[in-house]
Order: sequence, then C-alpha cells, then structure tokens
Amino acid sequence: MQYDKIARSYKAQSVQTASPGKLVLMLFDGYLRFTTSAKRSFELEDLTKRNEGINNNLIKAQNIDEALEIADRIIIMSEASVVGEHINHEVDFPALLAEFSGKKINHNQRYL
Repeated sequence: MQYDKIARSYKAQSVQTASPGKLVLMLFDGYLRFTTSAKRSFELEDLTKRNEGINNNLIKAQNIDEALEIADRIIIMSEASVVGEHINHEVDFPALLAEFSGKKINHNQRYL
C-alpha cells in the first residue's frame, strides 16, 4: 500500500513539473501503451475479458487523443498570438491536463 501511494505521488509530481514538450511525450507514451494493450486484448480467450480489455483501453486511448488535439489547438493559438516579437508563453499545460482528466485545478500553484 505504501509503495502505491509513493508511486502515485511521484507520478503526480512528474506531471506537475514537466515541460510542455515532456507532457506531450507522456501523452503519446500513454496512447501507445493503451492501443498496444487493446491489441493484445484481442488474443484473450475469455470473451468478457477480451471485450472489457479492448473497450477500456480504446476509451483511454481516445481520451488521450482528445487531450493531444486540445494541446495542439492551444499551441496553434499561442503561436497565433504573436504581437511584434512577443509570444504568449502562458499556456498552462499541467492545468490543461488536470482539467481534461476531471481533477480540480489549484490556480494558486505555479509551474515552471
């Protein structure tokens, strides 16, 4: 139990302190992991486990795909907000991911 709590804390901290590029890589990694798991679920003999594995993993992959689309739109909007030589670097990717995952956002917390 204690190791699970430590692992969750470490994962949450790594997401909160990651750069925007690292967060996109984390999303791609999760997408590949869930689509691979869905593909492996096709090989299961038990029909219930097969269907649950395929369905659950594909839903998770679809959610990540939606998050990547949102991140892409935000990056495009940030690039479109160029005024003179000043670019808007105020995109808060950790808050975006937290909002997408349904977690409460602490607006007082600042990220690097």
